[in-house]
Amino acid sequence: MLNTDRLCPGCMNDTGGERICPECGYDCAQTNPTDCLPARFVLGERYAVGRVLERGCEGITYLGLDTANGETVRIREYFPKGISRRFPDGTVSVSETDKFVFNDGLMDYLSLNRSLIGSELPALVPILAVFEENGTAYAVSQVISCITLRSFLSKNGGSLKWEQARPLFLPLIDTLAGLHENGILLGDISPDTVLVGRDGKMRFGNA
Repeated sequence: MLNTDRLCPGCMNDTGGERICPECGYDCAQTNPTDCLPARFVLGERYAVGRVLERGCEGITYLGLDTANGETVRIREYFPKGISRRFPDGTVSVSETDKFVFNDGLMDYLSLNRSLIGSELPALVPILAVFEENGTAYAVSQVISCITLRSFLSKNGGSLKWEQARPLFLPLIDTLAGLHENGILLGDISPDTVLVGRDGKMRFGNA
């Protein structure tokens, strides 16, 4: 049985009980922001939550661990910015006036992610599982070594030449076209939710 108390939120490896992870150097005493799930929180009796990777208008993405097979994953939580509230037990709630907006978005989120399971579109990070819990929903996807488009642009002086941008953006455009042809609209697209992998490919990371 995996001891989640010894998981490093920074890389999801076993720390051996050390505060500073011997694998990645992460200080395991660090905590996630109070409105996020705490590190080592377990979802679906299977997925352990790590550090926060990114936050967008629609949700929060965490590093995670699939305790069933030991694989590192990304866990995307539906948590609309500005209307969602977190309780100490991890559950999510909204005010009565925001319930319709939250629930309408939740249904769209579930429908989108369920439709993407098994998709082979080039600029999508493969979705592994989708489930509801804590009054909201979660999408689990593969981990692909990458940085956000914002970070990538920063490292490249803030802009890209056409010969650099073209091979990056064309698969992204083709994927959007494929989604639209199937009646799927992908929201929350920004430099913080578009990812650039070490393999040189750009992908949507906010499904």
